[in-house]
Amino acid sequence: MSTILKDFVLMALPHREWSCEAIHFRVKLCPEPGKLGNKNHTYIILEDLYGFDTNENSLVILTKILLQRFPHLPPNRVHILIHSRDMSKSLGTKVLRYDLLRDEERQVKLDKKPEDVSEKSGYVSMCAF
Repeated sequence: MSTILKDFVLMALPHREWSCEAIHFRVKLCPEPGKLGNKNHTYIILEDLYGFDTNENSLVILTKILLQRFPHLPPNRVHILIHSRDMSKSLGTKVLRYDLLRDEERQVKLDKKPEDVSEKSGYVSMCAF
């Protein structure tokens, strides 16, 4: 598991009265944690400093920007991990995994239901390091 890219996106956030922010993210390429013999998946990892987990509109806009930046990635193996500190979780970090899907018109879209992977140490360590 290695970080292949560290970058940022400048975007205006609709839920923060269109304030312009620099959203920093990392891209890692590795097999899916907890599954053996899997192909490599691409994980776009960002710390939730701006409330993406509760504001779907801003997250959809960020996803569209990232998809334009990385058009060559297969969407079925691209995941967005949003992490934040949460001491109520056993590992001290809340991690939500959003998957990318294709709709009927073959357009890439963000899955509406994130998976909470906070209890899986592979995902938490991926976000921490």
